[in-house]
Amino acid sequence: MNLDNEQLKQLIQQQQRTIAELKSFIDLDLPRTFSDLSVFKDGSKSYDEIMSVLIALARSKPDIGYVSYFNSLAFFF
Repeated sequence: MNLDNEQLKQLIQQQQRTIAELKSFIDLDLPRTFSDLSVFKDGSKSYDEIMSVLIALARSKPDIGYVSYFNSLAFFF
């Protein structure tokens, strides 16, 4: 598939919006998971790593996307 510059720019913007939407949804969900554990606190290294895993999972399975409580499963990995 050959894309011109404008099409490529639009595709990148769409992907950035998708990631931002996923991140905002996951940001709502993560603090509710094992709330007493520091790994689920925003700003921790673990939080950022879990966020990356959950975004990658949601993007790899667009037919499923992100489902609330995936974060609970991610904790065990």
